[in-house]
Amino acid sequence: MAEKLRYNKIIDLLEHGKPVFSTSTVPNGSLDDLTYIADADYDAVIIEMEHEGFSFTTLRSSLQVPAVQENLLRVLAACKEFGVPCATGATADDVAMRLEQGFRIIMTAPVRSTPGLVEGRRLAAR
Repeated sequence: MAEKLRYNKIIDLLEHGKPVFSTSTVPNGSLDDLTYIADADYDAVIIEMEHEGFSFTTLRSSLQVPAVQENLLRVLAACKEFGVPCATGATADDVAMRLEQGFRIIMTAPVRSTPGLVEGRRLAAR
């Protein structure tokens, strides 16, 4: 029987046990940034249209607090228990750890290079 064709790349990747790589939120309004992101090889792009002030640097600092890290891993355990793909943000340095932990959706901060995306795809053999 022929494999079912999926028009949603995220669902297709998750059904095949592959991780999904997404941008973190990209501010709306910068045509150069949005063009760069659109041309990158991300599986998904999140364009911020409501809030401002999101920063992966701030998020990374927050995630280094042990209680935050413990709770993040508790959420991951619940996701695994119920078969729900779990997402987290990661820098290029954190992608391997997050994949090893079992996160299925990885959001990396877009910069004028995509080291998190490149490393994640390398580790996931994609």
